[in-house]
Amino acid sequence: MNEQIILISVKTEYIKGHDKSTEKKWTVNADVKSPTRTEFYQAMKAGLKASIVFKVYTDELCKASFVEYEGVRYEIKRTFRVDVNYTELTCSEVV
Repeated sequence: MNEQIILISVKTEYIKGHDKSTEKKWTVNADVKSPTRTEFYQAMKAGLKASIVFKVYTDELCKASFVEYEGVRYEIKRTFRVDVNYTELTCSEVV
């Protein structure tokens, strides 16, 4: 785990006729890598773009929906439990 990323969960509530979103952010350590060729093309078939993969400790994941890394926000498109301790997050850049 050689990089730091920010995990973000978003909670939306309906208050007095309007949606109100609240973000919770926390910093975790992660390994950062490119998606494999298979992941890239399978995402493309599904109409998604897999641009980056993060490997994090499963216990730190909680209910994150987004990742911020080097000033760029990514949406978590797929989670894959590698083993008891680690989960991979396949993400696409939020435009």
